[in-house]
Amino acid sequence: MPTPVNVAVIYYSSTGTVATIAKAMAGDAERAGAQVRLRRAAELAPQAAIDSNPAWAENVRATADIPEVSPDDMAWADAVILGSPTRYGNVTAQLKQFLDTLGGMWQAGQLADKVYSGFTSSATAHGGQESTLLALYNTIHHFGGILVTPGYTDPTKFVDGNPYGTSHVAGQGDVPVGEQTLTAARVQAERVVKFTRAIKAGPRTESRPPHPDRFGREKGPTMPLHRGAHPEQDEPSEERRRLALNPFFGEADPTAAMNTAPPRHRLPDGPLPPLTAYRLVHDELMLDGNSRLNLATFVTTWMEPQAGVLMGECRDKNMIDKDEYPRTAELERRCVAMLADLWNAPDPRAAVGCSTTGSSEACMLAGLALKRRWAKRNADRYPATARPNLVMGVNVQVCWEKFCNFWEVEARLVPMEGERFHLDPGAAAELCDENTIGVVGILGSTFDGSYEPIAELCAALDALQERTGLDIPVHVDGASGAMVAPFLDPDLVWDFRLPRVASINTSGHKYGLVYPGVGWALWRTADALPEELVFRVNYLGGDMPTFALNFSRPGAQVVAQYYTFLRLGHEGYRAVQQASRDVARGLARAVAELGDFRLLTRGDELPVFAFTTNADVHAYDVFDVSRRLREHGWLVPAYTFPANRQDLSVLRVVCRNGFSSDLAELLVEDLKALLPELRSQKHPLSHDRAVPTAFHH
Repeated sequence: MPTPVNVAVIYYSSTGTVATIAKAMAGDAERAGAQVRLRRAAELAPQAAIDSNPAWAENVRATADIPEVSPDDMAWADAVILGSPTRYGNVTAQLKQFLDTLGGMWQAGQLADKVYSGFTSSATAHGGQESTLLALYNTIHHFGGILVTPGYTDPTKFVDGNPYGTSHVAGQGDVPVGEQTLTAARVQAERVVKFTRAIKAGPRTESRPPHPDRFGREKGPTMPLHRGAHPEQDEPSEERRRLALNPFFGEADPTAAMNTAPPRHRLPDGPLPPLTAYRLVHDELMLDGNSRLNLATFVTTWMEPQAGVLMGECRDKNMIDKDEYPRTAELERRCVAMLADLWNAPDPRAAVGCSTTGSSEACMLAGLALKRRWAKRNADRYPATARPNLVMGVNVQVCWEKFCNFWEVEARLVPMEGERFHLDPGAAAELCDENTIGVVGILGSTFDGSYEPIAELCAALDALQERTGLDIPVHVDGASGAMVAPFLDPDLVWDFRLPRVASINTSGHKYGLVYPGVGWALWRTADALPEELVFRVNYLGGDMPTFALNFSRPGAQVVAQYYTFLRLGHEGYRAVQQASRDVARGLARAVAELGDFRLLTRGDELPVFAFTTNADVHAYDVFDVSRRLREHGWLVPAYTFPANRQDLSVLRVVCRNGFSSDLAELLVEDLKALLPELRSQKHPLSHDRAVPTAFHH
């Protein structure tokens, strides 16, 4: 029977964040087999201060039934888990007041030899979480207690990143305790119970019942005998001992102190301790922007901790080696099959596809297939006299310009006109001729988030074929929209339901909801992907078909994509994308209501919208807005539109999973606060309106 363990979870919470963690910690400890007391420190603040904050007042009411802590709870406990929000890098006065009443118990030695651990919360990631826990632990040292911290003893700790104890960034009370924090609480509570039980039980000696030996005689407990080392046979050579040690093990030269930083542009002369190397890199990366506040990027910036753990488990698997890692290859195959079904392939079993490092590589592969199919049809003219061309809107992502440049294809661009900011089907058809390898339609323009009319484009090309006989295929660049439209706009016909659509690509790491590093390219049938483009490589024991611009890459992102497909399903994706669209629409309305801005789009296709200043705004421009928002941590790109609309400069906001309505309200509040200063300027501060901000997403 396991040794009984008493755990006291003692906390102070004003607005409820720490109370939520404390309740979770108490439940986790109880499930781990402990007897638990959940206790709160007495409130010291005056009632007027409490009533001035609705969240504080609500938490006082909600936790009134939780008993106040007393010294008796400390005497009862074998382990004590203490929680407090940070106050200027220290614990709250309320928790400190209780600890200060324990002087008598301390003098009597009644606080010693117990297990202690701690947890906290703060408004920001660098708001004093570590210093608060370390200050708390200084008290434990005076008690003579035994600290049990989570450290990095569980894979999930590399997700939340705090080895001192569970911690949560609550913002202004608008970031609720989520799965990441609750997982950290569970790991910490289970670890406290485990070690308390082991310490309380003390050293164990195992006795075994007598058992017969091979002659039928009973023997008591036995102990194996080991012979001593033979000086010549058992001791490995010095060279063998040197090679048996991984140079990464242990700290390098622990007796020496670093007195200079390592060089930045050449390899250091010798190794560094791992923690030193980590801190040097970690601290420099702190200067990066906050990815969650980056409203320029379409790329996923949040995934569940379980997905992060899976990715960590697969980062050493080479995706190209399908013979060595057959299950990872199988997950890739299943993802292709799921996408073929999602995009309404006539026969999903006949569709072919592959994973890529992103939608840009997928576009390159799709473009290559279009060119090779055209070249085979025009072998009598190419490469002798004919030059292939590709028709697309001027709003295409830069990867298509790269494709045309790298593979010597003429880019024929349909310009913007008036309030039309993407491709016009009729204008695209007029640019086609016998050398056109295909037309690219964009399901979700990066300029303004609008869908191009794919069905109308196919209809225009059908009419062209009837007049001229030219059969021009369409590729749909669905980098973002191909993972939005199937869930939110199921009646929109844009995919393989249109016979002229030969191929589709998407970004798994955009609205596919996976961290950066995965894209997908699919072809309607095997005939749409020329066989000569598929390499069959005899590598590491297997014959593998592969169509890619790179070779080795980790399997982690493909595994994460399959996890997300399983985790969400069709209804889950619909809910996530609908939430993003609702946030985008609401934010667009709020921006329009400020009075200074005109909306170009409203977030009702992609969860993306673009806006510019009204015609009567002369004191500032969109570049001034982008610059001032960056001072508040927001990354909102400002840029000038391309051909025929170079007169138009806009701001664009991308709403993704994890960008909540609370964050949207904070953005509006910051923008509203900036407007009086911007309106008071004599003129825009941006001298060159043609130079956009440096965003390329």
